[in-house]
Amino acid sequence: RRPAGGAAQRGAQRVRARLAGLDLHQVADFAEAEPGEAAVSQRGECHPGRHFMVERIYRRLSSSSNISVPPNAGLDDWCFDIFELNEASDNHAMKFVGYELLHKYDLINKFKINTNVLENFLYKLEEGYSKWANPYHNLVHGADVAQTCHFIMSSSKLVNWLTDLEIFATIVAALVHDYEHTGTTNSFHVNTGSDLALLYNDKGVLENYHVSAVFRLLREEDYNILTGLSREEYKEFRALVIDMVPQYGHEPLTFSQQIKNMKQLLSMPEK
Repeated sequence: RRPAGGAAQRGAQRVRARLAGLDLHQVADFAEAEPGEAAVSQRGECHPGRHFMVERIYRRLSSSSNISVPPNAGLDDWCFDIFELNEASDNHAMKFVGYELLHKYDLINKFKINTNVLENFLYKLEEGYSKWANPYHNLVHGADVAQTCHFIMSSSKLVNWLTDLEIFATIVAALVHDYEHTGTTNSFHVNTGSDLALLYNDKGVLENYHVSAVFRLLREEDYNILTGLSREEYKEFRALVIDMVPQYGHEPLTFSQQIKNMKQLLSMPEK
């Protein structure tokens, strides 16, 4: 619930007005705002007593980038409110979630990612997700899936069994998995004989398109966040993203095969 009363409403209006006009260079100014101006919006409760303060999204700044990252934004929480983050960030949830996750795992340093290029790449992803004004497969959905993957990796301790490159590929695959989604299904593309269906021979039409479009984007210097990878690392990264995107998507045959493989692995006796 939002605080009642005219003063709180006026405070909320001031924060919204300031957020709407912020660019990346103004975030530091917002972080220094009076507490009364910033602390006006709380997330709905997922568990009693658990709140999310919107102003925390902008409190910590990375010394290596213009992008701000949230210190306690709740990304480690299953109840993280992606819609509130998107509202507070003026429809840039993907930019903030993407940067924060790469920062959290220290992947920006480990793979020598140019932060200006990363900023360009995340903005371009947001642009692609907004291309068809898709009401579901949009940038909020992409950011939500990435945060959910992070939660599962961290809470299950799976992250302890993955290499840095595998974590990097997992996060990027989650972020891009519905890039430039048309808002229609694979069956629609196949049954209507769309250009994409013809291009990908009716197999995993959208999933193939998402991956292909992103790797075409990554070939451009201004958006290439993979320049710090060796040739072998790039090949492995690409193979991992190609393999994972259909798992995030809705290709039933691929998903069914993965479930079958998992059941076989679980049924094998331990050595």
